[in-house]
Amino acid sequence: MFGGQGASSRPATTRESLILTLQVFLMNRVILTVISLLTSKLFYDVAGRNHDLFAIWQRWDVLWYIRVADQGYVWSPPPVQSDLAFFPLFPLAMHILSVITPLSAYAAALIIVNLSFAAALYVFHRLLLQDFDPEVADRAVYYLGIFPTALFFYAAYSEALYMLCCVGCVYALRLRRWWVAGLCGMSATLTRQLGLLLVLPFAMAALESWRPQRQDGWDRARPWLALGLVPGGLVIFMVYLQARFGDPFLFLRAQAAWYRGLAFPWEGIALDIGRLAHLPGHFSAHTRGALEAESLLDLTFLVLFLVLIGLGIRRLPRLYTVYGAAVMLAVLLTPATGQGQPLALLSVSRFELTLFPPFIVLGLLGRSPLVDRLVQAISVGLLVLFTIVFVRGRWIA
Repeated sequence: MFGGQGASSRPATTRESLILTLQVFLMNRVILTVISLLTSKLFYDVAGRNHDLFAIWQRWDVLWYIRVADQGYVWSPPPVQSDLAFFPLFPLAMHILSVITPLSAYAAALIIVNLSFAAALYVFHRLLLQDFDPEVADRAVYYLGIFPTALFFYAAYSEALYMLCCVGCVYALRLRRWWVAGLCGMSATLTRQLGLLLVLPFAMAALESWRPQRQDGWDRARPWLALGLVPGGLVIFMVYLQARFGDPFLFLRAQAAWYRGLAFPWEGIALDIGRLAHLPGHFSAHTRGALEAESLLDLTFLVLFLVLIGLGIRRLPRLYTVYGAAVMLAVLLTPATGQGQPLALLSVSRFELTLFPPFIVLGLLGRSPLVDRLVQAISVGLLVLFTIVFVRGRWIA
């Protein structure tokens, strides 16, 4: 499942990974900090708005996470939006750090995000060095750091923590450290609902390790017992919801107020294409074309990742391809189609940010100098544009 993917014959060193991690981390932070500061100084058209560097990043979901960290969960039945749509590990970590230190919840979030992003880059690089040449591993991590929505690794969102949990789980599976993989998978599920899909690569790795003639009963059972920790994260949250609110499924009911519900996987795509084709006048009259642009971007990122997952079928270990396809299917099954939401593929480019297999495919394709230059130019250009849009308080993903 894992071997034979062109891994380098020379040993992978910790120093290589640390250097690459530091380079990508600093590059991401420098780009986003400079663009943020320039934006805050050049666009001063909003009266009374605080243009401090940290204040301009307090947007959208950041405010929800701060509220949960400071006040705890509050249930509001749909159509009122409820913070129960946000899973607990990230705001819980913010709350704990703010309690044991003089930091505010927001400052605590920034520390968690920075540490998580740096650690995720390092673990991702170590994972790739197990199966691919160092050049491929370097490019994949580099492309992740400059991806257009990598600004959510800078903002106080849960993306960095979730990415760390996911790659940590798969890396531990690669090393056959079952309990570490289980704890990482449980943490991912406590951070985001999609973390539950880590049971698929976990089960595949457990099956591959099955050697009845060489293992005693405990060795054969250990991977499957550890796998049970992954859905255990969701069980923990559901037990809390039952004890606090009397309904373990409130996190699902809360999704209705955030426009999401189950649908056929092609419905969201069809709705966005239809709206682009038939309603440009209606959108433009109120948003000056912003919704059309957002819808087109969502469709483009969706198609890009589907193509990359398809290209990875023959290039990546099966575990990666199955996991990537399962995540994309889950995203397509839960489009934002409720309450007249005009963007059915809402946030798809942000959800894809933490899906690491397509970045490996990009790292492989980047062997071509032309592809490498195109990926860098387009990614950095869009990252700058998206950052400007976000810090000005506009929706981007």
